[in-house]
Amino acid sequence: MLEDAFEISSMGIRVDAEALKRQLALTGDEDRLKLEWHQALLRGEMPQTIGGGIGQSRLTMLLLQLDHIGQVQCGVWPGAGSRKRFRAAVTISAASVAAGGYAARCQSARYDRRCA
Repeated sequence: MLEDAFEISSMGIRVDAEALKRQLALTGDEDRLKLEWHQALLRGEMPQTIGGGIGQSRLTMLLLQLDHIGQVQCGVWPGAGSRKRFRAAVTISAASVAAGGYAARCQSARYDRRCA
């Protein structure tokens, strides 16, 4: 068993009309209230929670005992710096080895092989 929590799914967006207005005011993005999705939420035409399916990437992380979602999701990192960015992600994840995380202990050798 894992000794710490592992979130498999975030269960979607939890925003009602008041929360939307408050969040946009905090970030200074009130102009987004003009957008169709935001308008539909404000008119009550959009459900307050969207999503709720199981997170396939997160479940894969759990089954493979990986530390970072980027290890199971495909992405495009343009330019020559992609290996450098991957190594930086490895460094961040390797820090969790020192913290004693189970998945982190299992991952150290795999990271070393991928970055060589």
